[in-house]
Amino acid sequence: MIIVTGASKGLGEAISKHLTENVEEVIGLSRSARSLDIRYLNCDDSDYKSVKMYQKKLKKQNNH
Repeated sequence: MIIVTGASKGLGEAISKHLTENVEEVIGLSRSARSLDIRYLNCDDSDYKSVKMYQKKLKKQNNH
């Protein structure tokens, strides 16, 4: 699993598109979701508490 911040536009979007061709699971963190073939989490990566919450959530999901 690879997590890309700012995945809805610009460099983050380009990286997400590239990774979907080579990686099994790409998760995009973004304040606004786009129509890429990845799972998006609505997250403001400048908000530490929000990022930490998603980190814990994703870690828990991967352990099951």
